[in-house]
Amino acid sequence: MKRAFTQTVHEVKIKWSKPKNYTKALQTENNGLEDSYFYKIIAHYKDSFKLLYIGMSYSQYPSKRLSNRDHVNKREHLQNLYKRHELLISYGHIITLDNVNFKLIDEIESLLIYSHTDLPHLTNKKKVWSYKITSEYQIKNTGFRKDGMAKDIGLGVFMNW
Repeated sequence: MKRAFTQTVHEVKIKWSKPKNYTKALQTENNGLEDSYFYKIIAHYKDSFKLLYIGMSYSQYPSKRLSNRDHVNKREHLQNLYKRHELLISYGHIITLDNVNFKLIDEIESLLIYSHTDLPHLTNKKKVWSYKITSEYQIKNTGFRKDGMAKDIGLGVFMNW
């Protein structure tokens, strides 16, 4: 698709890593996670994957963010809800995006959450009913998407001719 106007559109490609066991992800070295601004918590049981949570980690590595008290509580809560499931973590590595800054990462996280609010298991509390985004985006998710994550997300006016 092409954009209808000449306004700047942020074209973003995110590659989602193969999920790791939550506990092992916390113990993993941070090598190779410099461009991992996003993570998702997934419940896995047999052949089923459920996207439970989408988050960002702009100023710290995802493993540090997942070790924070709010995420320790979230993990306990999710494990109680999904007793038969293994909790997994997948990292979102930015493949294409120039001039990465907090505002862009925050807006991309908002779009990722807002565009998946129809998934019945998503537990994000913030950014669900509004997204407060000021730019246009074309987001392409690649890599691990068996949890129901959309392949393409766009915000703006785009057209096919």
